[in-house]
Amino acid sequence: MTASLTKKTLVSSAFSSAAQVISKLLGLLSTLVVARVLTPDVFALAAILSITLYFVDVLGDVASETYILQKKRVSFLDIQSAWTLNLAIKICCCLLLVCLAPFAARFFEQPSLTTPLQVATLVLPLKALCSVYFLKLKRHLKYGLLTLATFAERVVATVLLVSSALLFESVWAFVVADIGGAFTLMVISHALSQQRPVLTLANVAEQWAFSKWLIGKQIAGYLRSQLDTLLVAKFFSPTITGHYYMARDVAMLPGRFLLGPAIEPLIASFRNEKLKRQALLENVALSYCVALLIASPIAIFVAYFADVVVLTLLGPQWDMAAEYLPSLIFLFFYWVILQVTEQGLIARGKVSFLFYFDVFSLLFIASALLTSLAAHTDILLLIEVRIAAGFFLTGSAMGVLFSNQWKMLYGVMINLMAFFAISLFSAEVAFKLGGMLGIASAPLKLLVVGLVFGATYLPCILLYVIKLSHKDYRGPLIFIFQEAWTTLSAFRR
Repeated sequence: MTASLTKKTLVSSAFSSAAQVISKLLGLLSTLVVARVLTPDVFALAAILSITLYFVDVLGDVASETYILQKKRVSFLDIQSAWTLNLAIKICCCLLLVCLAPFAARFFEQPSLTTPLQVATLVLPLKALCSVYFLKLKRHLKYGLLTLATFAERVVATVLLVSSALLFESVWAFVVADIGGAFTLMVISHALSQQRPVLTLANVAEQWAFSKWLIGKQIAGYLRSQLDTLLVAKFFSPTITGHYYMARDVAMLPGRFLLGPAIEPLIASFRNEKLKRQALLENVALSYCVALLIASPIAIFVAYFADVVVLTLLGPQWDMAAEYLPSLIFLFFYWVILQVTEQGLIARGKVSFLFYFDVFSLLFIASALLTSLAAHTDILLLIEVRIAAGFFLTGSAMGVLFSNQWKMLYGVMINLMAFFAISLFSAEVAFKLGGMLGIASAPLKLLVVGLVFGATYLPCILLYVIKLSHKDYRGPLIFIFQEAWTTLSAFRR
């Protein structure tokens, strides 16, 4: 059963991830255009709007989707009650934010944000109005229609963002795109569904017993993830905030559009293993390896070639973002690990632990960042403090998940070291060759070093997997280090 489930999960994950590549390209296209039309100061306003809007969204998230996905057996009333509760809370949050928008704008010393923020609150009820049909598809790992719907939503949002940016040249472009995308997804969800939603709160009590810990966890988790952007917006200039927000956005692109969709099916597969700890942890370990196999080369490549990536995607006016990106890309890297870890802990029933973990993480990160700010730390050191705190907390959560199963965690860490070593070697080869060729065009250089990096990384990974088939972790790792060092030494000479 575990083998078939793992196969089904990987197929769903691969299909969802591959189909989302097109959406990722659309997102990159909009970034290419909008970053050349709007100034960093406008992106600073967009950052404040996004933080405020989605904090209220998380504040009203009763974890309906997570509850339905992890439940062993789901009835009609379970789904309809979850949908009704989510809709009611999101409408209340929408009205609350309309009232609080002037205070939020005043806190960030941006009074012009009041009206855009009030209009943007429409996104909350529009998303909640999406049909319960999407929940059923996710539960059964049927990501085909979901991917098409998400793709359509992305197309509409991209067209609206680009056209509105050209028309308004202001933060209104982001408001129009968010509302248009949410409305499109809602319409598609009901067009695909043959069953209309029913307003009922019959099974809300059972959901609340599960969700009460997750609500606090999600609030603390969101604040933890966005605290750095919030503090940068409060204590640094709009120009620095805009560059930071854009660099952070570019760093998280692979997570949102590639690894995020790939990880999403995992919670649905973990629910079948939650009573079998050994099988569950094997599934989690496999998920780590698959995610890290992709995340490691992305993180190392972007760290090595951040200036070329930023120049190609955003243009020369985003030079400060190129300084921030080499460190911020590791925010994406540990985020990938943390997503898998949290899903595994939920499947093990450690929901209350996750709540306390997120609260502790929030306090830990806040203390670290505020201490750095009190010492008049510059933005680059503040980023490094944020990344270091994130890695420490993620490693702690992994230790709890794999408690008394250290051998399995040891295998994951060995694979991580191997992926990092291969990625570093591949990046060094691409960097040296790119320097020797002296290519002036940023897009052409990015293409060349990307091809060299891929042509180096893929054979090394294949060789590592072949060596790993002997079930000896140390052998292939030492082999990779030896081969990488020998080849790199010869290359430098």
